[in-house]
Amino acid sequence: MYQYSLGIQEQLRSNVVATLGYVGNNSVHLSDTADANVMPLNAISQRVLLCGPACGGPNGINSDPYRPYAGFGQIGLVEDEAGSHYHSLQATVRATAFHNLTFGAAYTLGHVWDQQDAQIDFGQNGNITNPYNPKYDYGTSGFDRRQIVSMNFDYNLPIFQHSTGLDNKILGGWTISGIASMQTGNPASPGGQSDWSGLASAGNRPNQLSRVEITKTKTCSGGVCQYQWYNPTAFAAAGFDPATGLGVFGNSGTHPIPGPGRQNWNMSLYKDFKFTERAGFQFRAESFNTWNHPQFTGVGGGLVSGSASNVGLTSTNNVTATYLGGLTDPREFQFGGRFYF
Repeated sequence: MYQYSLGIQEQLRSNVVATLGYVGNNSVHLSDTADANVMPLNAISQRVLLCGPACGGPNGINSDPYRPYAGFGQIGLVEDEAGSHYHSLQATVRATAFHNLTFGAAYTLGHVWDQQDAQIDFGQNGNITNPYNPKYDYGTSGFDRRQIVSMNFDYNLPIFQHSTGLDNKILGGWTISGIASMQTGNPASPGGQSDWSGLASAGNRPNQLSRVEITKTKTCSGGVCQYQWYNPTAFAAAGFDPATGLGVFGNSGTHPIPGPGRQNWNMSLYKDFKFTERAGFQFRAESFNTWNHPQFTGVGGGLVSGSASNVGLTSTNNVTATYLGGLTDPREFQFGGRFYF
């Protein structure tokens, strides 16, 4: 792995510091797993046979007798052909005791590309989609988050700050603090595309016909509402080679669909009630997901139908395709206190 960075730092005021920098890395010779027992590309008649009804062949043919190592199934071969790289612009600002406010903020604009998002698969099933072209899987990473903003702050409320007596003891000296995080979503894949290549050990992706349009269309039925995140007409099933009748690999990237972002604020209001110099009581009121923003965890996959009778069409039976799913916890409040001495 090669890592590199360049940054500048500037003191804007005696209590305010800002930074701006570039951070990147490049990884080569990462491990991936390919199937070493796939059908040869020039074995057209055998591949049509194994493809099945979608290619005009019979159904339910066992592929093992036709493989190069006859009688064996898939054979996982660990290789060092994968790679990844990351580029980002990063900025921060920090301030202390700035008009009763102490805060920090960070912003990252970045992009990560790779061939494999997770650990390699040492089992018989290779994790390379196209065993004859490992670069087919190179694209935007599944854990890419293009923009991230994070903030933290403590603000001493100025009300009754300089008063004396009961006003100051009860209403003065309160502090609001919080942590906020805003980020774009992880990209998603439409999924569902069957492999009709007849290679007996390949995956596939659909064709992408146009730019993915984020629609956020709301539909309700029986009091239950769903949100369709994107327009499904941007994709269609990968087609067939007219010369051989075999399926071809789709042109869609690995993760072409921008996923739903997240915005979360956790805030607290607290005050110390002093009894003596060393003893006192602290009261805290805290909230999680303060503004109650919906936090969706993903987008339904399986958009493209795997049925041979629905070639070239989007799925008609996967009701969760294109829809948002998986909500995290809603807003929560809690109150607490502690004595110290």
